[in-house]
Amino acid sequence: MNFHKRTSRDENGIVLPLVALLDVIFFMLFYFMAAGSLTAPETELAAAISAEASGPGAASSNFTTQVLYVEPDTQAKAGAGTAGASGGPERPWRYRIGARVMSGKAELEGILRDLPKPPGIIIKAADEVNVEAVAAALEAARMSGFSKISYVAGQ
Repeated sequence: MNFHKRTSRDENGIVLPLVALLDVIFFMLFYFMAAGSLTAPETELAAAISAEASGPGAASSNFTTQVLYVEPDTQAKAGAGTAGASGGPERPWRYRIGARVMSGKAELEGILRDLPKPPGIIIKAADEVNVEAVAAALEAARMSGFSKISYVAGQ
């Protein structure tokens, strides 16, 4: 019988350096603590929209995007609309910006010329309106000087 005391070297011949393992663990802990504290919380991030200085020259920044509605004209008589591509009368439509109601493209272009151009315009068309009416609204907006034009189908 062999009753001598065994050491870790006697079992498998390999000694694990625990000090090096602890060093690696502490370096990883330090890295994650430092990396987590370097990013700013979302409440401290700068806003993408900044307030501009107010004054006589900054009045144009208060304008919002205009919304042009292209919708069927329920007050017009049936068949009184503009002629379609086939030459026959189609269902009449109207253009509306806020309380202003326009019935033709020329009248629409006149109103659009007076609006501020930098905010842009959104054209919303009802499902019942044909392509010709929407194309006329898009063309009127482009001819009036708008560079930011968005189109939304269906209301």
